[in-house]
Amino acid sequence: MKLKFTIPMMVLLLGFALQMIGQRAIKGTVTSSDGDPLIGASIMVKGTSTGVISDLDGKYEIKAKDGDYLVFSYIGFNKQEVKVDGQSMIDVVMNEGVSLNEVVVTALGIPREKKSLGYAVSEVSADELTESGQTNIVSALQGKVAGVQIQTSSGAPGAGASILIRGITSLDPNRSNRPLYIVDGIEISDNTNVLPIGPSAGSNAVSSRTQAAASNRAIDINPEDIESLSILKGAQATALYGIRAANGVIVITTKKGVKGTPKINVHYGQGWENVNKTPKIQTKFIDGHRNTSLQRSFKWDMWGAIVNDNEDNPIRDIYKEFFRTGHIKNYGASVSSGNDMFTYRISADKYNHDGVIPNTYWDKTNFTFSGGSQLTKKLNVSANLMYANTGGNRPHVGDKSILSDLSYMATVVDPTSYPEPYVFNKNFAVGIIDHPLFLARHNTYIDDVHRYISGLTVKYDFSDRIKLQYTIGLDNSSDARTRIVHPQTDEGSKVHGFLVEQNLNESQLTSNLMMLWNYDINDRIKLNGLVGQDIHTSKTKWVSTRGEGFVLDNFYNLYNTTNLFVGNSIVNKRNLGVYGQVTMSYNNYFYLTATGRNDWSSTLPSKNNSYFFPSISASLLLSDMIDMPSFVSLAKLRGSYSIVGKDASPYKIGRYFQRASNFPFGDVVGFSQSTLIGDVNLKPEFTKSTEFGAEINLFNNRFGLDFSYYNNNLEDMILSVPISNATGASRYVTNAGSINSNGIEVAVFANPIKYHDFSWETSITWSKNEGKVTDIAEGIGDIELFSSRGITNKYVKGGNIGDIYGYAYKRNKNGDLIIDKNGYPGVVWDSLKLVGNALPDWTAGWNNQFQYKEFSFSFLWEWKNGGDVFDLGRRNSLRNGQIIETERRHEQVVFKGVNEVIDGDGNVTYKENDVPVELTGPYFYRSSTRYNYASEVLLEDGSWFRLRNISLSYTLPSSLFGSKYIKGATVSFIANNVYLNTPFLGYDPEINYFGSDSNIYGYTGLRNPATKSYFLKLNLNF
Repeated sequence: MKLKFTIPMMVLLLGFALQMIGQRAIKGTVTSSDGDPLIGASIMVKGTSTGVISDLDGKYEIKAKDGDYLVFSYIGFNKQEVKVDGQSMIDVVMNEGVSLNEVVVTALGIPREKKSLGYAVSEVSADELTESGQTNIVSALQGKVAGVQIQTSSGAPGAGASILIRGITSLDPNRSNRPLYIVDGIEISDNTNVLPIGPSAGSNAVSSRTQAAASNRAIDINPEDIESLSILKGAQATALYGIRAANGVIVITTKKGVKGTPKINVHYGQGWENVNKTPKIQTKFIDGHRNTSLQRSFKWDMWGAIVNDNEDNPIRDIYKEFFRTGHIKNYGASVSSGNDMFTYRISADKYNHDGVIPNTYWDKTNFTFSGGSQLTKKLNVSANLMYANTGGNRPHVGDKSILSDLSYMATVVDPTSYPEPYVFNKNFAVGIIDHPLFLARHNTYIDDVHRYISGLTVKYDFSDRIKLQYTIGLDNSSDARTRIVHPQTDEGSKVHGFLVEQNLNESQLTSNLMMLWNYDINDRIKLNGLVGQDIHTSKTKWVSTRGEGFVLDNFYNLYNTTNLFVGNSIVNKRNLGVYGQVTMSYNNYFYLTATGRNDWSSTLPSKNNSYFFPSISASLLLSDMIDMPSFVSLAKLRGSYSIVGKDASPYKIGRYFQRASNFPFGDVVGFSQSTLIGDVNLKPEFTKSTEFGAEINLFNNRFGLDFSYYNNNLEDMILSVPISNATGASRYVTNAGSINSNGIEVAVFANPIKYHDFSWETSITWSKNEGKVTDIAEGIGDIELFSSRGITNKYVKGGNIGDIYGYAYKRNKNGDLIIDKNGYPGVVWDSLKLVGNALPDWTAGWNNQFQYKEFSFSFLWEWKNGGDVFDLGRRNSLRNGQIIETERRHEQVVFKGVNEVIDGDGNVTYKENDVPVELTGPYFYRSSTRYNYASEVLLEDGSWFRLRNISLSYTLPSSLFGSKYIKGATVSFIANNVYLNTPFLGYDPEINYFGSDSNIYGYTGLRNPATKSYFLKLNLNF
């Protein structure tokens, strides 16, 4: 057989031969200052991808040549570099502590020494992500980073999570505040796509936003594949990314293969979960009509007779009975290896989750490949491919959902069964609501996502001073969704059931060309920088077909429906940018960095679609500049100023046409002008940001403090504002608002105890953010985000971001409750009043890690202080007498307050109320004027204090296995959300009613409740 040499093969062989010239084996041992071997220490040949890790005895072997530098690094230890100069044996002793030369991943994936940065960057390690046990990397960040607020959309399997970095950055409720995600230089989507899934008739026909839970797409990433995660919070840190990074950036670096024998890791885990908090029900009164104490033939209200102590109590805790124990299973494996020519890593992972609501589930399958080749000393090529298949049955949420039915349901009904055949208008509530179990079993919403993320990076070193890098990547996903709504349910009854079939496709292309350079003017002044150009394009397309009116029972096919409705959407967007950065360092203690970027966006008018973003930052290491006490390891000041911006959403300029209602009609199609008009002179939004900070490390880096203050002025914010219907439109998109936000972030770390085999490391993060609406264009008025039962989230000029308005009880100037002549308080209906704020006053996290020999134990406490919340399901329970707040009945009370006394001249004075009234149950609790519309009743303090995570692990001694194949094994126990302390009366208030793709806060309920979970995991290394 004749061997055929292709050009790529010849290049590979030539590169291999060139690389081998002059190389020899270098051996050694890596130990700590205590003499203990460091297992898994990284040893890299500087400037190449050649590297190995130390074995169980801390030993290593690597090929290098004279003049090369070996870089030794290990988590928690200072990095070291050793020059190869004739040695064949190099032993290294590594010192513990936070390295002053610690390298973090910054914008465009560029590693930089943390000491040189003039802005705050937070980095989360792979261990911190995986020890949380969360499959959604956003949820895994909870409580770990100052200035970052994370909120889950529900406790359902595959639930989405939102991340807010340094506060809200847009006044438009339809624009997301989510950050930009970069994985190995490739921009990926974290969208939460909510598509129309409602029927043509019924109370749910007009809006489907809250009718189903959806994932944020960052959930597709396998946490086991992540090496490190950097959060770029300030505008200065993100300026090189331009308009797409106005909300911050999350930069993810995945694990790669290193040179050496194959390293195999296998993990398997199982867990379970339960709802962590449910509403408390009243147990003293049975079901009955609100107008009589007699029971009815159907069960609806709980305004019946007092429970007879001599009989068995018929009341059941429907919440605890309905929710079941959920189950989680996760298993996977990875293999990595390499030689002087090529390195690789391959992984596979499977995750299964059955939820606490019957018939809900979500699965995830991941396959990942990454490889790199040092073709020549100057040329390096790397590639990666990530595949994810995710999906499951999403629980119905919002109005007419399972949680809505439970909030109405009489507590004498069995929530775990129903009579069959089931007929909606003959059920226990004669068709007023559904039985929640029937809804869970028969109304489904199943999604099936296939996603591919691929990237290729080519690096060429012209010299030690000039390097060229090109990265191209594609993020492509397809999402098939099917919703079935049974005819015998509230939502489906008006149209005799319906079926929705949808296909959603998203693709994003990233192309980035960058040249990096460095130049030393002299021994003290050094320069480095980069110039580059990137192109980003995105396309989103969906098609939805809905069939209504099933002809044959239990045959869920579009051909089995009598009416068909079709909708579709195609959205394209392009962005082009050129950028540059220059950093000057003086004597390694003063660093000055300037950046500039110009963007062109397809969503803005041609005369306004080019805009420039500059930034400047400085870092001063006082500890290196002047003599300081010996206990000061690091003292640093930093500051920065930058301008970044946002473009508009696609298709918001001028006026477009849309399909006319009731068309097509026969063979005639019809179009009408959109009711939205866009300003043809629309400009981009701009954020002018200032940040100052300080860092200090003491006692050989055993204690440290990081402080940041920032101030952001956001101008020319793009809003959709109401206009006169005489124009033929109802909304106008223009630059119409400004906000200011500022905040403080504090991070403290300490290593209080390190004695022989025992160590304790602790860290505290604390942050506070405040925002104010500084301007709304004249004639627009207040900007309402959402309103329910009078509880209204809106922006008012001069008001704070997150302010909530509502109908409050009538009070005098002293704040005393005014009681009417009948002895009851009264709600003021003539205007909305400021009654609270949805955003927290501050948030904090306290993480602790203990290590004793082979045992490791950690726990994370998290606080949220402030933040008012309205439970959208609780009012149902109040009106129906279901929950414990309604248990006080048939007793005489005197409300604390004052009575108005008006004399003959109309003068008003007040006297203490002494009018007794009887709480007769429904006449008070169901009354909108006296009770259940008052903001003081509906709006609650959403503060909480929780034990977010506990992790206990034990690494088994290798001698236990007696096998040359098993190198190590670790057994772990993980618990999440196991303790919660909150004044909130319903479910866990952390859940956001609007899901993970909204900047509306302050509403919860009617979604899958939060859970507490427990997980056992085994890791094997071969």
